Amino acid sequence: MKFSILSGVPATGSRSRLGKLSDLPRLPNVELETPTLLLHTKCGSVTHLTREVLEKVTSKVEALQIPLSNSARCYNGLKGFNGSIAEFIGHKEYVSYCTVQDPVINTPHGYNHKSSISIWTVNGRTALTPDRFMDMVEVFKPDIYEVMSDSDTDASSSAKRVRKSVDNSSDFLKCCLNRHKDSKVLQNSAVLGVVEGGYNMKVRELSVNNLNLHADILSGFVISGLHYNGPDVKSISLESIVPIISQTLELLPDYKMKVIHGCWRPDVVIGLVNLGIDLFDSSLVDVVTDRYNALTFHWRAVPRPVKPFTGILSSINHEEDSLEKNAKMDSDYKMEICLKDKIYFDDFSPILEGCTCAACRNHTRAYIHHLYNTRELLGPVLLMIHNLHHYLEFFKFIRSSIRRGLSVDIM
Repeated sequence: MKFSILSGVPATGSRSRLGKLSDLPRLPNVELETPTLLLHTKCGSVTHLTREVLEKVTSKVEALQIPLSNSARCYNGLKGFNGSIAEFIGHKEYVSYCTVQDPVINTPHGYNHKSSISIWTVNGRTALTPDRFMDMVEVFKPDIYEVMSDSDTDASSSAKRVRKSVDNSSDFLKCCLNRHKDSKVLQNSAVLGVVEGGYNMKVRELSVNNLNLHADILSGFVISGLHYNGPDVKSISLESIVPIISQTLELLPDYKMKVIHGCWRPDVVIGLVNLGIDLFDSSLVDVVTDRYNALTFHWRAVPRPVKPFTGILSSINHEEDSLEKNAKMDSDYKMEICLKDKIYFDDFSPILEGCTCAACRNHTRAYIHHLYNTRELLGPVLLMIHNLHHYLEFFKFIRSSIRRGLSVDIM
């Protein structure tokens, strides 16, 4: 796999960049422009959508995020199939990207140990050792995968737990890379390292140093250890994560791809793009759809920031300005609407005026509200069509703005 930086204007203070993912051995003609989305899947399928419907939502070749925790049930079938996970799920022309945990589901914490981590499958908790993990990866044969790591930390984790997560992850990394080097079936798979360390920069620097020792093998880096996945990620503010992420990125090779997972708010996504993150996932789309909600936020292009945002408020006036801005955003920035609400009973407008998705072109808010009341399965399908289309258009606009030397503002 090759990652190329096409453009970026570091002198403006924003480190947002346009990149390209290419030269995948299984898909030599596929190119993915970044920043972009991994389409979150369950057992390799985008939630609520068949392959044919997905092709109507996006005609482009996309990358599919395949969490091992929700796809472990494919393991036995894949062993007999003897092909890759992309072929097994009927998406052989799509890029397959394997993660360990599912960013849509809150990961219970306190279950990782020195020799193993825990994943939660349909059969309950399963202990995953590095060898067991690599056994699964060798059977899945993904185009890209992340090494196993101990990501059981967030902002409230103790210094002892944070240090243990890095020590464990370092041991897991060595085991995984040794297996990767010796594996014949993974020679065409790109492998990514995972940066741990919670919100402790000194410990996170240790994690980066461990990974940089293997920079020649690693095709990119995943910024992890900031949350326990699930819907709660949406409540994490940009200000709380910028200092730790910006300092982490400064320690990593600039030419490597940078990845982050979680259902971040769109305004936080913009902040992370401005820091230099290249790859996200569409878990927010799943979380919003599961609540029977529809994404309705708008965006516009604005000049890039003159100074990089550090997340540190330098003065009382600056703090007051920031608080005022946040308060305004809470009142003016409506990210989604809930179509379970009775107010949509006789609302015959589309989900979002101006949206060109199939759901908005053919159906009304009132109809989707009716589908909820009658418990028809078509309701979540139409919401997923709209939400995924809207989020993909958002990232398309981000790339277009970077190309023009601009940033994006959420309205």
